[in-house]
Amino acid sequence: MRKISFDVNTPTKKLLMFLDTYRTENGAYYGWVVHRYNLKRLHYIHDTPWEQSAVIGGLINLYNITGNEEYYSKAKQSVELQISRLANSDGYYNYAGFEDDRFSSLVHNSMADCSLLSFLEIIKKEDENLKKIIIKTAKKNIDEYLLGELYDSKVKACKFSRIDYYTPEKTRYVANMNSVFVSALLLLFDYTNDNKYYEIANEIIEWIKSQVIFEDGILNGAISYSNTENRWFVSIYTALALDGICEMYKRNHDQALQKIMYATSKHLVSFSENGYFLHAHVDGNFQKYPFFVAGAGIILKEVDTVEKILNIDIIPEEFLKMILKHQLNNGGVSSFLHYNSKSNYRNKFGCKPSTMVWEDYTPCPAWNAQLFEYLSRHVDKSFDKVKPRIGNNRKVSKTFYYSETKAHFNVVSIWPPYSAALIRLNKKKNYNAIAFSFDRWFRSIQEKIREK
Repeated sequence: MRKISFDVNTPTKKLLMFLDTYRTENGAYYGWVVHRYNLKRLHYIHDTPWEQSAVIGGLINLYNITGNEEYYSKAKQSVELQISRLANSDGYYNYAGFEDDRFSSLVHNSMADCSLLSFLEIIKKEDENLKKIIIKTAKKNIDEYLLGELYDSKVKACKFSRIDYYTPEKTRYVANMNSVFVSALLLLFDYTNDNKYYEIANEIIEWIKSQVIFEDGILNGAISYSNTENRWFVSIYTALALDGICEMYKRNHDQALQKIMYATSKHLVSFSENGYFLHAHVDGNFQKYPFFVAGAGIILKEVDTVEKILNIDIIPEEFLKMILKHQLNNGGVSSFLHYNSKSNYRNKFGCKPSTMVWEDYTPCPAWNAQLFEYLSRHVDKSFDKVKPRIGNNRKVSKTFYYSETKAHFNVVSIWPPYSAALIRLNKKKNYNAIAFSFDRWFRSIQEKIREK
């Protein structure tokens, strides 16, 4: 397993300082969302498990390495905040749809459970009551919603969400989502000794095995996105599908899982260009763009887990160096490269990958949280001695104006039309009225027409 040869403490501390500009007094990490395919959430910038769970995981890592009580306290507060999101009698978490609040999806609920249960590894004796609440919360979510509503005992997998608004005519069983759910089931099994959770996790793992591709060429080890998109391979989701595979392998040492872990990791490294991970391979066609920059932390984290378990080196550190070249003055890391491309469902009106748009340059908190969780694994005990200085961001380009302070996030963009936006966000305010995106507005009109 490779040890990173350059300073990781400083960029990690800067990244944490950036994320803390979105942290509220009750431990919520707010953040706007820009996802692939032009999907956005801008008006409501509430916390979401995608970001919250990664930050909690990173804080747990920092506490384990440094012993600093500040990280324990911050993680505990964010855990309690996540628990409070289980406010529905049906047992699912609020704000668990990432870019779309209509969903409470399998993967985001599972991430929330994983972060809560992972906190139990460091929980103190005086927080015994919180331990009981965490187990009760995760059990309620898993029993009542994930198993109660989403699990199909015939397929041996969970569907996407209660309602799949993106493909309502299909029932999708998504590999990466089910893999994170396996991790949640195994962690709950560890603390309850209820064999039901282990047995179902094993059933789902067998289904995930059927989604792995073994063939000659670059796709060897790739993992299909879902049962309905079985020749659709997205790098960040292939990586995330390693999550439950690794958790199960740590328990049963299944050689078939070891083969997958190695092949999938090697696939991810080869599925790259100039130090960036390619985006996807869909039905025989490369979709190179957009490159995830901060979000590539997901890939680094999951392959890092494989490296630790198998005690091998897989990803050269040049990938991380390339990502950190995009760390901005305030500590955040840019979200994408080549977002303005045809493979990102932009087909006309000035759509050239070489044109940088605001979605590329600006640091989306949720993607930065993924990178933070990875980096936090590699700091050392001198982490707290690092006292970096961060400032404000400002960028004026041919297509957009962007500025960011500790309190506000601002964007003005009029070209290309897909990126047209007028945004002014107060980072500590759940709802912001000035958050117009032409593409999101146009999509909402189309959705209302379809609903009618």
